[in-house]
Amino acid sequence: MREQGFFGRPESAGRSDPTMEGSNIRPPQPLIQELLGCLGNGLLSGGQMLGEIPASGGAYVLLLHLERAVTIELPRLDPDPIPAGWHLYAGSANGPGGLRARLTRHFRPHKKPHWHIDRLTIIKAPEAAFSIPSGNECAIVSSLIASRAFRFTSPGFGATDCRQCQSHLLTWRR
Repeated sequence: MREQGFFGRPESAGRSDPTMEGSNIRPPQPLIQELLGCLGNGLLSGGQMLGEIPASGGAYVLLLHLERAVTIELPRLDPDPIPAGWHLYAGSANGPGGLRARLTRHFRPHKKPHWHIDRLTIIKAPEAAFSIPSGNECAIVSSLIASRAFRFTSPGFGATDCRQCQSHLLTWRR
């Protein structure tokens, strides 16, 4: 995993919905350090803007903070509460517009749900994201789980077509 980009949630992504309270929480430094330790020490640039994210394909990690547990109804999966705390979602973006288009979508408050993560980001905006050009979401999940700093959350979430991962949504153990 070579180049990595990190960016926080744009100010324009704020929500007026009461479920969005606490949306300006910065990820704790220990979480960022553990994440970087798993992803490698590639180039990390704080405050990167969405327009600076490459339009090429790759993988990404969204960081979300839930003040309270939420239950999301997902097609083909039993409802499973996602606990309060810090969560990471690993995804891929290999279609038109690549990482830039996919991450822009995830930070957009109003969208028609297509992927499992859309159902969560409609409720709670991501706090930050990492982009990993040419990266692989399953390799990211594997590395994060191997670190023992993260655990699987909500079996099947984001991974219904994946034969390798239990879930692409992880919870930080702290």
